[in-house]
Amino acid sequence: MISLAAIKGFFSFSNLSVYLIIGSVLVYGYFRIEALKSEREVLETQIQVVEDKNEKLGKQFTDFKTQVIGDLDEQRRISQRVAEANERNTKQLGELYDTFNTSADGSERDLEALSIAKPGLIENRINKATKEVFDNVENNSNFSVTE
Repeated sequence: MISLAAIKGFFSFSNLSVYLIIGSVLVYGYFRIEALKSEREVLETQIQVVEDKNEKLGKQFTDFKTQVIGDLDEQRRISQRVAEANERNTKQLGELYDTFNTSADGSERDLEALSIAKPGLIENRINKATKEVFDNVENNSNFSVTE
């Protein structure tokens, strides 16, 4: 350890000067330490705020992720229902096409020639079949039209 005499001899100062220098260094050190403690408290508060925000963001992200997964599942269910309805409608359209274009004896009909020869007959059948198709589409799509 360095003695006071060694310091005094090195700097050639009086005892009072050495004590003032050491005292000044100690006072500066004390206030610097206090300032650093204050800065540390501020930084710790800021860290706590950031940690709280991160926790809140993590919870929000988890909630958002859960919502997106739920929405995707619902979208898959709806897409499946639409595909099934589309398949039923396609099948019914095929059946209706066969009904309209096939005569009782099994031969293919020429609806254009028949509509020219007997316009009332074809018009009534087409209107009736069109209503039936629209009713089927309405029933399959859970969509109702109020008249």
